[in-house]
Amino acid sequence: MRENKNDEDYQKWTVRYVDVTGPFPTSGYSRNWGMHINRPFHIQTQMSSGRFLDHISNRLVIKTRNGRPTQEFYFDYATRTIRCKGYSDYGLDIRNGWLYSYGVSSAWHQLFKYQEGKYFLNQQGKVIDANSKDEEGEYVTSAAKNGKTQQKWRIIYLDQRSKE
Repeated sequence: MRENKNDEDYQKWTVRYVDVTGPFPTSGYSRNWGMHINRPFHIQTQMSSGRFLDHISNRLVIKTRNGRPTQEFYFDYATRTIRCKGYSDYGLDIRNGWLYSYGVSSAWHQLFKYQEGKYFLNQQGKVIDANSKDEEGEYVTSAAKNGKTQQKWRIIYLDQRSKE
């Protein structure tokens, strides 16, 4: 280690992933993650209102569909995260039980698999949960999977919606 703290060369590292054999796919379907890669989509609650996941600042809420890019997401295979197209390209993140958008770190609290066509489940067994209130602007949380409607979501790909 160098003694001069202004010389930051000692803080630079080269990272090599030994389990990666080629470039990451930029399109197609990821069976393991349950989503299409880089294909924009909305996340819609299966509660009776059918509200969409949206942003108020960096917090996620359910809101009526409004056409804003803050309701658009995509799955980034390189980081294995769901990115927010209209909010600084940040990723979905559960911290302290609430759903936020933060810079992508690919940590456990940002890695969600879409399972059974209804649940966004992370490695800790937590799912995205609409907090059992089907109200405009209601904050979204995370909870243990219990099968209730507030935890069920639909992915609606934008290219499918335009055909409807």
